[in-house]
Amino acid sequence: MDKKSKISDNASLKELDNAFKIAKTISKIPLIKHISPRIHDALSEFLEGESQFSKLKETPDNFNDIFSKLGWVAYESISLDVMATAVDLYTTEGKDVAENYLADTYDEDTIRIGLMRFSGHKHFKKRLRLLKLAEIDYLEGRYHACVPLLLSLLDGVVDDTSGRVGFFAQGSDLVVRDSIAAHETGLTVLAEIMTKTRRKTNENPCSIPYRNGILHGKDLAFDNKIVAAKCWAAFFATRNWAESYEKLKNEPEVEEEYGLKEYLADRVATKKIQDAIAAWRPRNMVDLDYLPSCGGSSSLPENTPEHAVAQLLEYWQKQSFQLICNMFVYPRKAVQAKNDYGGNAPISFKVLSVEDTAPAITKVQVEISFQKENKTINEKGLIITNYLDSEGNPLVRSDPDGKWKVMEGSLYNLANF
Repeated sequence: MDKKSKISDNASLKELDNAFKIAKTISKIPLIKHISPRIHDALSEFLEGESQFSKLKETPDNFNDIFSKLGWVAYESISLDVMATAVDLYTTEGKDVAENYLADTYDEDTIRIGLMRFSGHKHFKKRLRLLKLAEIDYLEGRYHACVPLLLSLLDGVVDDTSGRVGFFAQGSDLVVRDSIAAHETGLTVLAEIMTKTRRKTNENPCSIPYRNGILHGKDLAFDNKIVAAKCWAAFFATRNWAESYEKLKNEPEVEEEYGLKEYLADRVATKKIQDAIAAWRPRNMVDLDYLPSCGGSSSLPENTPEHAVAQLLEYWQKQSFQLICNMFVYPRKAVQAKNDYGGNAPISFKVLSVEDTAPAITKVQVEISFQKENKTINEKGLIITNYLDSEGNPLVRSDPDGKWKVMEGSLYNLANF
């Protein structure tokens, strides 16, 4: 890549680079510590992040240099550490080890978090039903099923978002200034690779999700984890493109006003989140003397995952379908909930135990009683809950502005015993 096409030349990164230069200059002023201790302390804290910033500035370019031709590109929501590790593995152990590592990072948690972000965008949200089916196929190793579905949905969501053409169409508008995913070395390169002409039938395993070869039946051995993981990676990168596209594409290009003050504010906010995650510890069941409980939501502490689960089960008992929908991570229409949860309401339930698995995730074990053919049937199951903000983004549970929501998929076995 030449200098003009580097992600590190993005306006926001250049502003941060300038901010570090300014901070270094000010910190060298004689007696600054004695003249203004507060400024000195703020500058010191700010400059502690310089090494991390250097990693942020260099890693996406290094990643794209190596992996874009292989079907992976850098994007905003991918872990910086994942990209850096992949670059190191490629250098020390080779392509296959690095690609297998990247594919393994697209696990159940990564897919779930990625889909949660989709709920905040109307065109991605429309496709969540099918994307969740693709998720199930992917996690169960049915790559032959999820890959074609993801490719077709990817094309459609770009078409809807841009209002012009799809991801794979000639002239697709996948470049947006000051973006990582939508940089000229990112999704545009990926689209070119994935739309290569595939005229000859190929029975050998491939590692690139060639859209034409797969959907036209020419690449016959695409059903592997690496190809499927690259489809998920392309989808998550496209979500970041959509955000940049809608914010910046029709705005006049102006110099970003991002200086020391703004960076310090961002750093304080980020550190607050990091500290909250570091301080989090799962609860001990011994301390939860109210469990097991059969007293309903009123017997459980408010704004806890177990309280949310109890509320949902009460709504199910009352057949309040709109209230049921409001409790889900991915909201649905009441008529859809009625189809799934109508006519089979619990007669009672118990909240047995909880397992806090992450700062924003808890599994709640329940026992639900149903009446079926004059018999009482008791079913046990784990209901997964997520702690989210008002836009559906994960929050650390210590943040007072979140709410516990239920992953509907964890209700399937209980609703269809």
